[in-house]
Amino acid sequence: MNLFITGGAGYIGSHVVKALGEAGHNLLIFDNLSTGHEWAVLYGTLIQGDLADKKLLKETLSNFKPDGVIHFAASIQVEESVRKPIAYYLNNVANSLNLLDVLGELGINYFIYSST
Repeated sequence: MNLFITGGAGYIGSHVVKALGEAGHNLLIFDNLSTGHEWAVLYGTLIQGDLADKKLLKETLSNFKPDGVIHFAASIQVEESVRKPIAYYLNNVANSLNLLDVLGELGINYFIYSST
């Protein structure tokens, strides 16, 4: 399958990317590398991008034509979320809505969301 994975350079995302890559899936990883690492992506192709960039997101998804999307991109530090609630809202809620909006526009219906 062609799978688009957000946050695939982070801890959980990179482990899922490894398992899916070893299973033979074609992977495109989309990560802003704010907490992830390029070296952690052992399979697939990494696109450094931000889910806030709706134009890049739509262009990338249109070109890749994924069968499904697995969404790991999120901020997860509890203490920081209390100090920076707006930043967490923008990254975890608004950016997820950007992704869902683009998926709807492109007719991509298979979506898995991982949440802490």
